[in-house]
Formats: sequence, structure tokens, C-alpha cells
Amino acid sequence: MVVVIVLLVVLSSQCLCEVDWCKLRCDGDVEHTMCIYKPHRNFGNCTNIEDILTQEDRKELLHMHNEYRNELAGGLKKGWPRAANMREMSWDDASESVALRWAQQCVEGYDECRRTIEFPYVGQTYAVEDDTDVYPTHTGGFHLWVDRLAMIDNPESIIERFPGDKSAFFTQVVWADSFKLGCSAIKTELHYDKVYKAVILVCNYGPEGNVWDAKMYEIGEPCSKCPSGTECNQHSAYPHLCALTTSFDVPSRSCKSYFKVSVIIFSMATLIISTN
Repeated sequence: MVVVIVLLVVLSSQCLCEVDWCKLRCDGDVEHTMCIYKPHRNFGNCTNIEDILTQEDRKELLHMHNEYRNELAGGLKKGWPRAANMREMSWDDASESVALRWAQQCVEGYDECRRTIEFPYVGQTYAVEDDTDVYPTHTGGFHLWVDRLAMIDNPESIIERFPGDKSAFFTQVVWADSFKLGCSAIKTELHYDKVYKAVILVCNYGPEGNVWDAKMYEIGEPCSKCPSGTECNQHSAYPHLCALTTSFDVPSRSCKSYFKVSVIIFSMATLIISTN
């Protein structure tokens, strides 16, 4: 029994850190972002590209998404009906890694193939902010996305049947079925007529939202149509979101950290065996 536990932990590290991305292709046999592109320090008009996301930043971005989704689901956004099946999001390390690789290309827009082992279709939001004097914050892009709420004149029409339009960033943020989030933020110097200090924020969502002709969410009493295996917790920070009833997360995307977990458990197993 002890040996089985050790093997399971080692397998988890392989799933997250040893993915053969080149075997993960998308519709039309499109190659994966992680296979096509390489990490860059300087590329095109961008110099001094640097990954700036910290563990606290991850928590902040996840909280911002869940807080906004919770407010919308609870009917706190003027003109927007409550949501009966809005999922609570949790962090996805694989999606973060793919988002980082795309951000490092310093190309505005979407990549073509960002799927993960868990999600064959992954949504994406993208934002660039720049200034000539100081670097913008890593959260500014999120506010740009949700500010598009004001562009939607008839919320119910877009909720019942997504048409695909200029509100797409906002609708992905609050797409009910998306429950995994992985974001990346880089800072870089953009060289155009002058040098700009820029921050690029990319967030990937699983499963993908913004599905043509699909519902953004089910209108109704919050939590009244939670998917199987989820329920709302009135004592949580997000009482209107459908959360998984059980979860197990290893809080790091680093292979080294997963390896440490394996070593610790193996050491415990060795100690138990040696004392019996």
C-alpha cells in the first residue's frame, strides 16, 4: 500500500512536467504552441521579456475572476440576471505554462493551439498595456476585459445564445462552464516610435467558453443548477459559485516542487518500513 502511494505522486509529476506537447495537436492537425514556439528574452520589437507572475499574483488573479463571477451570479451586476450554474474557478498549472509561452512571443492576439491533456479546447483572453514611464500592473488587463460589460445592450440575448462579438473577452471571464484558469504576465520593452514599458497578460480557460450559439450560463437562482459533483458553500468567499465538493491540489507548477513531495512521502514510507 505504501509503494502505491509513492507511485501515484510520481505519476502526477510526470503528467504536469513531462508532457509531450508536440503530440498534442488541435483540430486540423495544428501544432501546439509549446511545440512551435520557444521562450524568448528578446524577440521582434520586444526586449528584456521577463515572467513577472508570483504566487501571490496567481492568487490575486484567481480571486478577481471568482469575485467577479460571484457578483454576476448573485445578480449584483446591473441589468444582468442571476446565474444558476456558475462554476468556481481553480488554478491550472498546465494552462499557465502555455499562456506564458504565448506571452513570450510578444504577438498581440490569440495562439491557435493551446489545448491541455485535460481540456481539448481552451479559451483565452489577451491584453497589452504600456506606458512610457512606468510598467503597468499585472491586473490592468483584467479590468479592460470586464469593462466590456458596458458594451452589451441586451444581456439576455447574449446569455441565451452567444453570437461572438466585441464582448468576447468579458464573456469568457464569466462563462459558466469554464472552471480552470491559468494566467501569465510578462513585462517587456516595446520598441516603436519610442520605447514603451509594457505588460502582457494572457489567461487561458478550461474548458473553452465563447462557444458559438451556446449559453453563457443558465439564468436562475444561484446554485440551483450546479453541475454534478459541485455545490455552493454559503460560508465561502464566493457563495453564489458552484464549487467542487472535493479537491486535491499540489500548490506549484514546478517539477522540482513535485519531486520534493515525492521524496518526502518516500522518506516517510522508508521510515514506516524500517520501524516495522
